[in-house]
Amino acid sequence: MKLSLSLALVLLSMFALGTWAYAEDQAHAHKAEQSDHTLREVMQQLGTSVQQIQAGLLSNNRLLIATGAKGIAHHPAPKGGLAPYIKKNHKLLMPTIKKMDAQVHSTAVQMFKTSKTASMAELQALSNTMISGCISCHAIFRD
Repeated sequence: MKLSLSLALVLLSMFALGTWAYAEDQAHAHKAEQSDHTLREVMQQLGTSVQQIQAGLLSNNRLLIATGAKGIAHHPAPKGGLAPYIKKNHKLLMPTIKKMDAQVHSTAVQMFKTSKTASMAELQALSNTMISGCISCHAIFRD
């Protein structure tokens, strides 16, 4: 019984490390793929990724932080892009939204790449920067 439990733990650890290594290779430049998802659905998935990061920061779980950051860095574009969802001030909002999205994306990529080596305080600071970009975009999107 002890041997089978030990073997199961070893296999589970190997799987987790292999998943982490694969995920590390998948960091990319920001080029979101088009999807069939609405903006609301994409935002809800991004919210889930933020929750993973926060849970990881609270529990010192670097894998949760890396997984959440990867989810944000690789988020799909909503069906039709952002244009169908912006009802007013389209020409004024688009450059600002793109700038804030770049801030969120680049911070998520940095968080993902440093999730194994940065201190939790550094990862929290990156999370704060990323969330600041999220909140700024939501604030102008709603006005």
